[in-house]
This record gives sequence, C-alpha cells and structure tokens, in this order.
Amino acid sequence: LGDHLLAGIEAMLPLLYADSHHQVSEAWVKQATARIEKIRGNLWDTATRAECGMEAFDLTLIGFREQPISLKDFSCLSLGIPKEYRNLWESTYEELCDVLTKLSETMECPNVVLWLARAIGEECGLVCHAMKRHGISWGTYPDATGIHCNSHANNMVVRACRQQGDSFLCPLDFDMAYHISEFLPTIVQSQRQKVFPSKFEDIVSWEQSMGMRTSLAGSDFTSTGVTNIDSNSYYKNEGENEIKQKFLSIFSIAFRDTMVRAFDDTLRDGVVHINRKEYESSVAVAADLIIKLALICTCTKVC
Repeated sequence: LGDHLLAGIEAMLPLLYADSHHQVSEAWVKQATARIEKIRGNLWDTATRAECGMEAFDLTLIGFREQPISLKDFSCLSLGIPKEYRNLWESTYEELCDVLTKLSETMECPNVVLWLARAIGEECGLVCHAMKRHGISWGTYPDATGIHCNSHANNMVVRACRQQGDSFLCPLDFDMAYHISEFLPTIVQSQRQKVFPSKFEDIVSWEQSMGMRTSLAGSDFTSTGVTNIDSNSYYKNEGENEIKQKFLSIFSIAFRDTMVRAFDDTLRDGVVHINRKEYESSVAVAADLIIKLALICTCTKVC
C-alpha cells in the first residue's frame, strides 16, 4: 500500500489534474491555500503533523474533479514505466479517461482520488480497530535495533481481481503478531527502552498511532517497513510552473489528510462511513483503474 499504491497515486497527480492547472489561477491557489490553512492551522505536510500527533482533516471538498491530460501530450517515459508495461498502462489510462468523462457529466462524485483516500483510510482503520478490540498486536516490540513495528501501510496490500462491493485492501504479515495473553512485560522491561510503552494496551495504541497512522501520512518516522520515498521523484517534468507546483502541493495535503482522518475516525468507532453500494459504483470503477495505473508506475520498486 505505502511504497507502491500511495506513491504511485501521488506520482500520477500531475497527469490526473493536468488540464485543471490551465484553469487554476494564482488567485484560486491563494484562496484554497488560505482555506486549508484556516482549517488545519498551518500548511505543514501531513507526515510532519502526524509525527507531532496533530489532527488530520477531511478535505474532500477541495473543489476539483480529475481532468487528465491527453495521451498524445504525455510520454510514459516521464513516469519511468518499463517498456513491457507501456501498452497496458496506455490502454488502462484511456479507459480511465473515458470513465472520468462520464462521471464529469454527473454529480456522482466530486473527486475520485479523494474518495479513494477515504476508502483506504477506513479500511486500514477497520483492520486496526478489530485487532485492538480482540487484544492483538500486529507485532510491535523492542529489539536490539530499537523498536520493531509491523503495523504499517505496506502490510496492507491491494486485493487482486476485486469483485464489485469488495474492499480494495487486505492485511497480511501476522507472523510476529501476538495476543494479550502471550504478552510478557519482562521482555519489554529487559530492553530498557525509555520511550517504549510497558503495558499491552499502550503498545497497541502506540503501533496504531505511530506506526500505521504516520506511514499513511507519508512518514517513515517509526515504521520498519515503509520508505515513503518522495513520490515526486517518479514524475520528471522540468517544465512545471510555480502555480502548478503549489496546486499539487495543496492536493497532496488533501489526499494524505483525508486518508488519515478516515483512518482516525474508523479506528475510534469501528464504523465505515462509505456506503457499501459506492464500492459498486462508477466511482469505484475509476478508483480500480487509478489503482492499476499507480501499481504499474511503481512496479519496479523493491521494498
């Protein structure tokens, strides 16, 4: 999830909103920036705010639909897509453009990427809520290297051949998970960690807030499995103007903040707010195509 899907989505943002940039004036950027700053209190990236334990916000109403650039104006080379996958990427991209064009004629969804961000956040939150409720740690403990934490975004993976109505993700890597009945406080105490919790309940809360939450936010602060490499390094276009860069920066904040807020809400109450029927809609079809494209973008990355 972290180093492939989320990085791939952020790498594609310049393509999904390329035409929008021609319509985005400097005045709009200033207005949107001021609105987000008023809501959040600052314009720090989501990763920094998560590391500081600060609140994330649902920013789905940023007010922009996807308006992807035409393939004739874009080369797969700028995303570093391997030659053997370029035909697949281009055909999938054209299919996405068709779906988005039809969606633009309705009010079904204001923004597919931010809808997907909410869905991802909720699915991660639901898994973590269930584990906490049943007294299970994903696998967080002090060791010789410091702290090992298995609760992170890369241990949520994209489901292959998702059927209508199914979730996008599923969890894995439970080989080091343990139940509260198996917890040995003496092991924690023997490591003499000054910042690591000593109670089981606190360990689970720590792994969910400082592990999963920060990795979803784009940080590698505590996770032992997500690099969260700068996704912009995938997309190379020296011609990006300042307004376009500001727009992408604002949208990246909206994407990560919306995802983390959905995670927080679902982790707290275990309630999924996205209607299950939405997983069967045209919006979900567009989301599936974005996921496919994002994974192709990052297919050569080894975690």
